Amino acid sequence: MLKWLNDWRRAISRGKPAVEEQPPQPPTTFLHPAPRETVAQTLPYQIAVDPLESSLFYRSLEGKIVSRSLASGAIQWQSEASGYPLRVTDQILWAVQSDAISAYSITDGQLLMRSNPVWLPGEVIHSLCDLSQQTLRIDLLCVHRWMGGTPVPNPYHEDSAAYQISLITGAVIEIYQFNNDLGEKARYHWPNLQAVQGQVYPKVSGEQLLKINVAERLSESAQLHTASVIIHNYYTKGRTQRIVLSVFSNQPPYSKQWEAIIKEFWQELPHC
Repeated sequence: MLKWLNDWRRAISRGKPAVEEQPPQPPTTFLHPAPRETVAQTLPYQIAVDPLESSLFYRSLEGKIVSRSLASGAIQWQSEASGYPLRVTDQILWAVQSDAISAYSITDGQLLMRSNPVWLPGEVIHSLCDLSQQTLRIDLLCVHRWMGGTPVPNPYHEDSAAYQISLITGAVIEIYQFNNDLGEKARYHWPNLQAVQGQVYPKVSGEQLLKINVAERLSESAQLHTASVIIHNYYTKGRTQRIVLSVFSNQPPYSKQWEAIIKEFWQELPHC
């Protein structure tokens, strides 16, 4: 009797093979789509801030998206996948990740939406958020330097693309793609630069830069309402170039609140 029962159990298990549990798939659209009412201004060098200026988002040295308290520098969350931030609308951080556009909750870093794969040739050089149309437009550019081989009339060629992202559904619509080797496809003009500049934080004043002694090593800066964000670079004794994100008080004596290394690479110093 016991042998029959064991044979029966083995037959049942062979007839119903175990199915591996699949990891949950990331969302491809918002579960609860809703219009966006506020948008933060643009920050330089793959950095974003929320409209209330409580959190700063940037690409870390390891390539992850990091959320830190603007005031204290405390890390609130970081993404599992690499990428870099674009803009914040309401409570949503828009980001570029590999070949997709993603949206994260700014409070806890939960992935809310991930687009279908799109062609992203390089880094975003312009972004325009239109709340009246509920869209975010991004323009990407990658410039390639000619490294030898068959002679070409121009030592540089560029790949570029533009996309329009729905702030309600997360759908990404291609505006144009351009590849120097493949030809042009429905290329449009660049967005109005005045409109872009109108959504960019002003630069930190020269007076403040002199007082905190980063003027000669300055790359980018932004004067927020609550703090000053400065990107500067320097060489270490080991000939490593570091690009550093620093946050300063925007009131005298302009004390440093915190900083983070966002890029580091070895580079030979120029010879005199």
